[in-house]
Amino acid sequence: MIEIGTFTGYSALVIAEALPEDGKLITCESNTEYAEIASRYFQKSPQGSKIDLEVRPAMETLGGIADHSVDFVFIDADKPSYGRYFDEAMRILRAGGLVFVDNVFWRYKIFKQPITNENARAIAAFNEKVKNEERAEKVMLSVRDGVYLIRKK
Repeated sequence: MIEIGTFTGYSALVIAEALPEDGKLITCESNTEYAEIASRYFQKSPQGSKIDLEVRPAMETLGGIADHSVDFVFIDADKPSYGRYFDEAMRILRAGGLVFVDNVFWRYKIFKQPITNENARAIAAFNEKVKNEERAEKVMLSVRDGVYLIRKK
């Protein structure tokens, strides 16, 4: 299991709670301040031992993961890199693996034309990329700020 974008660690702890006792989650965070906050929560939680916090750019961490070796990737990080994270997710995912992507409506700014917000433009481009991805089945859900659930064929 991989999480791209740790922030305060809440989602990592929720994912870790669903893992079996021997399960592992690698969570990627490049911001040291956020990583320190998350690390404190991981240390306090009984689920924290299941979490490996990588404090460096996510692309570096992802580059070290073997092809077709992961079952789940959660993307919730810097919006302009979503496309690159998705490409890496498709490389490292096993067939049948899932990608869960948060903020695919970007505060509903992707629906305003013309799109003037940089993050909204990046998300709109990402959504188009996923829509055209033939190696995956996907559904966009209108939950909160929009989520994409993608299954690699």
